[in-house]
This record gives sequence, structure tokens and C-alpha cells, in this order.
Amino acid sequence: MKSFIPKRVNNKVVVGFLSFAKTVGKPFNRKNKIGRDAMLESISRHFASFDKTGGFIEDQDSYKDVPYGGKSIWYAGCGVIATYNALHSMGRICEWSGSLFDRSASENCTSEDVSVKVASEAFLDLIREFEKTGIVFSGNLGTAPLPIKKYFDRRGYRTGIAYKASDFDRLGAEYDVLILTAYMDGSDITKSVHHICITKKNGLFTAHNVYCNGYLSKPEKSVSKVIESINNGRAKGICLIGIMCYN
Repeated sequence: MKSFIPKRVNNKVVVGFLSFAKTVGKPFNRKNKIGRDAMLESISRHFASFDKTGGFIEDQDSYKDVPYGGKSIWYAGCGVIATYNALHSMGRICEWSGSLFDRSASENCTSEDVSVKVASEAFLDLIREFEKTGIVFSGNLGTAPLPIKKYFDRRGYRTGIAYKASDFDRLGAEYDVLILTAYMDGSDITKSVHHICITKKNGLFTAHNVYCNGYLSKPEKSVSKVIESINNGRAKGICLIGIMCYN
């Protein structure tokens, strides 16, 4: 039974189920049990040394103290992290200003220009966003993929999505940054489903937060090669979201 869904169930059906499951229950409501200041303090502790990874979040396992829905970022927050990493790769964290975007602020922006305060606010706003729009069963099943795509759609990015592995490299060639949803083990669904940001630079693709423990993945020549490098080749892509930065 562990292998039935990843091997026998169509990827589009799996993504559709997660989107449906998101709408069945009531949207998660924290009821202000943990205030914004306390959340920012917890996040800021993690971001204090984020320059060591070029501004990317690579260590999800350390985020046990940051709530996400009824769980934590450690347990269920890979979709939030993948979205943050995608925005960072495009220089868009610079746009954050009181949970709003200021596109002019991103001109000539580098990761060194992003303060811990701004980065922490951006990450917290993403948590709040997906607690309202994307979380599945209060975090027990993480974040649904389609709300991640819709997040970028609403903000004017051009996006695309592919459900077949044969289309992944084409999408990788067309878009600036990608978010992969994958079975970490295509023969065992209990080994988790994971959202992974894949960035592109000089024709090479790099996956971020793959193992959540700070391990930095090496660049690969294609999206297919990235997937082959995960979990000794046992990973299997469910869908791939492509994101094109606006001008």
C-alpha cells in the first residue's frame, strides 16, 4: 500500500486531492495565541545567520519553534520555505514593507541588502498567507501545491505547471525559478511529500532545503538531474511550478 499512490495514482489527481482537502476543513485560525512580535522573534533567531547560505533557507529541521497551522514549520512548512526561497532568488524580499510590496525597492537589490527584520517579516507574512489559503488539515498534510502557484499568479508573476516528468526540463528552460513537489521516495508515500525550490544560474539548477538539515545541494545540468540526485534517485516528481519574474 505504501507504493500504491506514488506508483498508481495520477499526479494531477494527487494535486487535485490536496486542493480539495484544503477546502473541506475550516481555514486554520490561530486566534492570536502567538502574537506577531513573538513569531518575529523566533524567526529572527533563525535568520540571524542566513547570509551563510546566500539568504536561502536550507535548515527546515531547526524550525520546531515556529508554528505553522496546528504544527510547525519543521513539520509542515516546506511549501512556505520553497515560496520564500523562490522570492529571494528573484530579489523580491527587498520589496517587503509592512506586509506590502514595493517593486521599486527591488531594483539593484542583493541578498546583502535584506535585513534580518525585513526577511523575518516576509517569512511571517508567508506563514499567515498560507495558513489562510494553502494549509491542508491544519498542517497535517502540509501545504497544497496549487495555492503556491496562485500566490504568484495574484502578484503578477507569469507561472506554468507540469505534472509529467517528461515536461519538467521544458518548464525549467522557460522559467526563472521553479518549485518542485515530489515524493521523497517514489516507492513509499510514508517517506513524505516535499516542496523544493529550484533556482537557475548560468544554465545550472540548484535545489534548496532538500533534506532540511542545512546540507547544500550541488548544481545540476537539468531539472531531471536534480530529481535524480535526491534520495539516491528514489525521489519522484508530482508537479513542477515555473515562475517568471515580472519586469
